[in-house]
Amino acid sequence: MAELLQSQMLIRHDKIVIDALRNRIETPKPLACDVESIERQCAAGRDCLFVSSRIDQARPHELPRARYDMVIVTGRTFAKTPLQKIMASLAGSHHGNDALEKLYGEHAIGQVSKLPGSNLRVKVMTKKACLQLERTKVNIMGGVFMFNELDILTGKYFLDTSNVDSDTKTDTILHRLFIIGYKPIYDTSREANMNTGMTSATWRVYIRSNTCPPPLVVNGSVCDQIRFDNKLHPADGKNAP
Repeated sequence: MAELLQSQMLIRHDKIVIDALRNRIETPKPLACDVESIERQCAAGRDCLFVSSRIDQARPHELPRARYDMVIVTGRTFAKTPLQKIMASLAGSHHGNDALEKLYGEHAIGQVSKLPGSNLRVKVMTKKACLQLERTKVNIMGGVFMFNELDILTGKYFLDTSNVDSDTKTDTILHRLFIIGYKPIYDTSREANMNTGMTSATWRVYIRSNTCPPPLVVNGSVCDQIRFDNKLHPADGKNAP
């Protein structure tokens, strides 16, 4: 009986240690000898590229290069919560999401950050990983939240055209943009209420590229007007100054 109790205590202790390691959020530090070596290279006048390569080698973890965004809908629940606490909860063993756990094992999760409005953004390595996460639930600090569907348009460049009447033939906009080299892949009202069908008068067109196509650049800036239906319409490109 004593041996059984001792065994159970060891199992509980091991689980506590494992959980503590999983939940640990820290600033990764290099070995002292690596830093001393880098300092010697700097003192010897080695160039930036050489020193940078030594810094990469000294870093105890590989920097994640994740390109796909997945959003966890949390509202303002964590608006004042430090990101370290959120990360610790997501990394722990009680998140309750099998898909997420599998992706941790594949090192397919790259980064976590807060979005304006306080939803959470998780950077994911592959589109396949995104599809595994979408519409799944995850436990964070005692609350249950859901991953949004993958927004495949997040990284695409878009152009917003204002004052587009509801009876305007929007195919005309696509045609004009296509002629000047703007390769559209999707268009829609920028704001819409799906229940009532009410929309804004701003029409958004997404293109294949992630950057503004050269035909829309005028004097170094994205053009601010587009002409169709014998009218000039204000236009605004993604991240345009």
